Amino acid sequence: MNKIPLEKTGIDVCYEKLDSGLELYIVKKEGVKQTYVTLTTKFGSEVQEFVPRSEQKMKKVPLGVAHFLEHQLFQMEDGTDPMEIFSNSGSDANAFTSTEQTTYLFSGVNETLENLGYLIHYVSSPYFTDDSVEKEKGIIIEELKMYADDPYQMLYQKMLFNTLRNSPARYPTIGTIADIKKTTKEDLITCYNTFYHPSNMFLIVVGNVEPFDVIRVARKSEFNEQHKNDPQEKIKIKEVKEPSKVLKEYEKIEMNVQIPKVSINYKLSIGQFTKEQQRKLQAYLSILFQAKFGDTSLFVEQLQEEKVILETISFDHFKVGDYLIYSFMVDTKEYEEFISRFEEEMKDLTITEEDFRRKQKVMISSYIYICDSVRGISRKINNSVIHYQTIFDDEYTFRQSLTLYELNDMVKKLSFKNKSIVVIDTKADSK
Repeated sequence: MNKIPLEKTGIDVCYEKLDSGLELYIVKKEGVKQTYVTLTTKFGSEVQEFVPRSEQKMKKVPLGVAHFLEHQLFQMEDGTDPMEIFSNSGSDANAFTSTEQTTYLFSGVNETLENLGYLIHYVSSPYFTDDSVEKEKGIIIEELKMYADDPYQMLYQKMLFNTLRNSPARYPTIGTIADIKKTTKEDLITCYNTFYHPSNMFLIVVGNVEPFDVIRVARKSEFNEQHKNDPQEKIKIKEVKEPSKVLKEYEKIEMNVQIPKVSINYKLSIGQFTKEQQRKLQAYLSILFQAKFGDTSLFVEQLQEEKVILETISFDHFKVGDYLIYSFMVDTKEYEEFISRFEEEMKDLTITEEDFRRKQKVMISSYIYICDSVRGISRKINNSVIHYQTIFDDEYTFRQSLTLYELNDMVKKLSFKNKSIVVIDTKADSK
């Protein structure tokens, strides 16, 4: 077992790789009652074509298979409900699928090792029948229809669809109705056997636990035993070439909303930067946009005072291939005015040294704050593994070393011309 000390936090991440290839990241955090556990496969909705394990040819599966698999794994051959097992010990359990991963998790204060063993057991015990797959299709389609009536979901999905052109990430994680209907038991089995191999998965346990106890439970699991002699193949996934231009620069949709919603989205090409530079770039853009559009920025305060926006601007980013998508969302009755003012503000991407230092200090303190939370530590480890395939032990020094000069230099190398705007407007008969 290796220990990775996270500087300035007093936290050690214990790392172990089992014979099966399953990677374990364990943080013993004394003084807390809750333990937070996640088991993740590096398989999300952006994967649609790949070479199945032990085969040679590419296979294309319907959209939404990763999410379908997440649903299906809660079906146990003996009829047991995994959620009920965790609930009986006072633990909360859940699962989620994103573009890059599918994660199964639980958190609680009791029977941690027993629940850990059961988590590994149910995720590694797929049960697929034609009947159960057909039944699940109806459930997932109803879920998709529910999302279609949610204006925030619509805004998010249209942002993805209009900003991207070729990547499967432009479609809902859940898939489309047509793709859900044509998903077969064989599709699920192929994807499970390929992406749910332990060499493509990792376990994170954060809480008042003994690392060697966690390793013992994982090592003795059937999941590890069954696969410890398997060849650990690198999965071949079809590379999708995504052009720099957005699909649609502007779209307005009418829905049953009282207050219109706007999403302004920038598609930034970052393929020219190394992995380390991309890490820095994301930190710099976080500082820049917090300074210009954060809750306490002059721009936001002015728009609130003039009643152009009702609350604050929320913004987020995600990576797709060689692109960063930055999305700015807001509720506003004056969306044309907001768009005009926002675009004008984006023409000057400079901030003062004082603003830079202030936001840099917030970034450093937020790192320390995150490391006080079992969930925050888990998410930090997860994001590092998914995006960088490593754990950064220098996060404090890294954030402290950032400079305004380097921020300006890196931002100058970006083009903000590829942009897509989505407006969710009030229905005409409701105005």
